[in-house]
Amino acid sequence: HGRSARPNVEYDLDLFVEQVLGVISELGHSPSNGVNNNGNHENNCTTTTTSSRSTNNNCNDSIRMGKVKFHTRGMIGIGHSMGAAILSSVACKLAVKSKREQSTSTSSTPYFQKLILAAPMLNYISLHPQSRLLSVPYIGEKLMHHVILPKLKDRRRKRYGAIGRADLAERFFREISATSSDGKELTFPEALLRMFRHGAVGDQSDSYIRLGELLMRDGRLDGREDVKCVGIDGNGEDGRLKKVHVMWGSRDDVANEDQIYDILGSLGRLMTACRKGSEDDRAALES
Repeated sequence: HGRSARPNVEYDLDLFVEQVLGVISELGHSPSNGVNNNGNHENNCTTTTTSSRSTNNNCNDSIRMGKVKFHTRGMIGIGHSMGAAILSSVACKLAVKSKREQSTSTSSTPYFQKLILAAPMLNYISLHPQSRLLSVPYIGEKLMHHVILPKLKDRRRKRYGAIGRADLAERFFREISATSSDGKELTFPEALLRMFRHGAVGDQSDSYIRLGELLMRDGRLDGREDVKCVGIDGNGEDGRLKKVHVMWGSRDDVANEDQIYDILGSLGRLMTACRKGSEDDRAALES
């Protein structure tokens, strides 16, 4: 959420997947060398996808300074909420690309060494059937301005206030009110409305199913089939490395626990962490 590019296009999941792939491509990471254009190997880089934009939080300064350095073992991807579905799709696409590139390289590095899905969203609309009204012309616009946005602001105000950071709520309000100087980009309410109308917050089960199939087939996130992986404890039941971690809060009304178990079923046997009683994943991340 907040101030990010709001192009005048369809807001389906593919839009956000392509944005993340574009960021990774711009960073110059390739599994054939695992380095940036300057040939550096020293530091790892974490790619983070959130519910409405893609970022590389711990790499932003380095990107601007041209000092991005990728670890030869690949990135750690963190996907939050809808970003978990985005990250799952990105990992699958890059695994296919990695497999193609391996045919022309004697050595390879996976794009991702690990994925962390925090409070993953499966289907927001099915949890809140009334949100289908947002797809109705005129009614949707009225609901967005008079119901959805006020509720979103109130939720941010309460959450940030609870951790003593009321200033973050004010910053969020300023960011969603910002408009492009040329008037060609959508406003925040328009972009959010399109996410409901174009399926971005609808059923994303295919993303998790494809990731699960990849892990079950190859046991890896880089598409390689010629390397035997072992469990993290050295004696995993099926000899495969657990490369996907899932965490959620049991009282989260977006990452609903029933839907979480549906996601886990799609992904297969994974390492999971749940902080009981948490409203969302933040407490689990801090534990």
